[in-house]
Amino acid sequence: MAVTVKGETDFGEERELYWRLNNFEQLANHGVKAVARFRAFASEEAFRSGKHFMAEKLIEFDVNTKKPVWSQAYAALRLEPGFKDATPA
Repeated sequence: MAVTVKGETDFGEERELYWRLNNFEQLANHGVKAVARFRAFASEEAFRSGKHFMAEKLIEFDVNTKKPVWSQAYAALRLEPGFKDATPA
């Protein structure tokens, strides 16, 4: 699962980026917000070949432990500024 969207790299370049959920920094079912780390790559091919990521984003969201957390993380990412037009990759 991944999304693509035009955005800015950590180097200041505007381009289409391939965003993937890297990991959860925090995930609990005790009323604590989940924290997900997303990383952006130049393309899916760059990710698969082990290239370095070009941008990184941490997001916080309320998690429902009765539903798949990965899809909730991507849904929360789409609510972030600049991600409204993200398309599944």
